[in-house]
Amino acid sequence: MADIQKTTGPKDVFVQLLLIAALYMSATQLGVLLFQLVNNAFPDAAMEPYLRMSIDAGIRWAIAILMVTAPVFYAVTWHLRRDFERVPEKLHLRSRHWLTALTLFAAALIAIGDFVAVVYSFLQGELTTRFLLKAFVVFVIVGAVMWYEHWEFRRTIGGRPPTSILALRWGSGLVVLAAVIAGFMVIGSPFTARRSRLDAQRASDLQNIQAQAVDYWQRTRSLPASLDALADSISGYTAPRDPETAQSYEYRTTAALQFELCATFQTDTTTRVGQAPKPAQPYRGPYDASLENWAHGAARTCFSRTIDPARYPTRSPISDTFN
Repeated sequence: MADIQKTTGPKDVFVQLLLIAALYMSATQLGVLLFQLVNNAFPDAAMEPYLRMSIDAGIRWAIAILMVTAPVFYAVTWHLRRDFERVPEKLHLRSRHWLTALTLFAAALIAIGDFVAVVYSFLQGELTTRFLLKAFVVFVIVGAVMWYEHWEFRRTIGGRPPTSILALRWGSGLVVLAAVIAGFMVIGSPFTARRSRLDAQRASDLQNIQAQAVDYWQRTRSLPASLDALADSISGYTAPRDPETAQSYEYRTTAALQFELCATFQTDTTTRVGQAPKPAQPYRGPYDASLENWAHGAARTCFSRTIDPARYPTRSPISDTFN
């Protein structure tokens, strides 16, 4: 016992804690990633208004966490295997058994919570296919974690793990890799994400200009002749420019009550329901511009707008108000 005390210490406890944290962060985020992939592969019209806009964000977060925690888990696992080969007595540390038992308990609680969430979604009307796939994902991930931790709890010798555990490790690694690749296929590369953010800003800018043009019509009973007419020295407003090229957006009047706004986009939002960009700072006007259609292709796109005087009536000048 004295020898083992000389070769163990707080480091062993913290390494075990790191292993547990990396394992559960990887397992839970793998579940999140697979859930979002299921949502993307099997769209549900009843759920889309609530889930569509969150799919890409959920996939990005899950991939980001997996790309950090999964390598940490495998690295710590390799370190512990080497450590147990060098000092087999560490397998019998009480702290290790307690932490492993705690991990099994936590896995059971997480499994219960995940199954409750999946069943609740089903009771809300989620498609049966999505429900069954998500239940299967929870069952497989939690089952794999509990199997692995049960083996760790009963492990008494160091050296090479049995074939079943090696298969579980390699299989889980391949599943994580495949899920990450599938996630990138859905959300695109970081370069695609940057282009999407720039396009979202372009759509937001056009919404802002449109709101200002409507406000100009309500004040003056005419459309602005150009974007320069929207400039206001008091509020400091000037029409925004393209965030990447700094070029002015295209604006022109096509009739007494019609105008057109154009911009050159780099991504296509017409093929994904609910993906039309929302304004970064919605205009506080008499309507919500975010409810309009701003879907666009990866090309120069023009949006034609017609002002309905009944819906957007002109406002009386201040001088008329006080007379």
